[in-house]
Amino acid sequence: MSTRKYTIGIDPDLHDLSIGVWNHDGPVTAYVVHLKRETGLGREEAVDRMVREFLSAVYQLHEEHEDAEVIVMEGQSLKRRGAAQHKRPDDIVRLAQVAAQCLGMLRIVFDSLATSFEFPDPERWKGSVAKHAMQARLYKSLGWGYTIIGTGANRYARPTNPPASFNHISKGQWKHVGDALLLAKWGYEL
Repeated sequence: MSTRKYTIGIDPDLHDLSIGVWNHDGPVTAYVVHLKRETGLGREEAVDRMVREFLSAVYQLHEEHEDAEVIVMEGQSLKRRGAAQHKRPDDIVRLAQVAAQCLGMLRIVFDSLATSFEFPDPERWKGSVAKHAMQARLYKSLGWGYTIIGTGANRYARPTNPPASFNHISKGQWKHVGDALLLAKWGYEL
């Protein structure tokens, strides 16, 4: 069993980047960096918007969790073969750009030898377990209950009874918040 106080997990996204904090001594928490969807943005502009918004969240995160022991940012991997291949590879490239720049900011702001950084791709931290199944297990273990949303590869789990401290999370944001919490838990269990 880990002796870590807490770990931070981050699920990058261009609209709802999510941050989960796995706390050994208390309740888990989450933050969402939300940007309103805008059509017609170029790749660089969309990435730049999220990275700039994330920067302000990083300072708040550091203020509240400056002694984080592990920070886990989900890396990206491009599937190029078979039924699982990405239909829009540019989206994965954009996510990788957001993740890499945000991880760089975290390394600067959390400038501590006590903080380690992990950048696992989904296959490393999830394995072959589907997103909705992992999220459902997490919410069940937290006593929150869950419901499955969506179909096929777009399925995810949403808790049915999360604590009031999660009221700021919209229904659609749980797709990313669940992964951020799972990443933080994965980092805690390293």
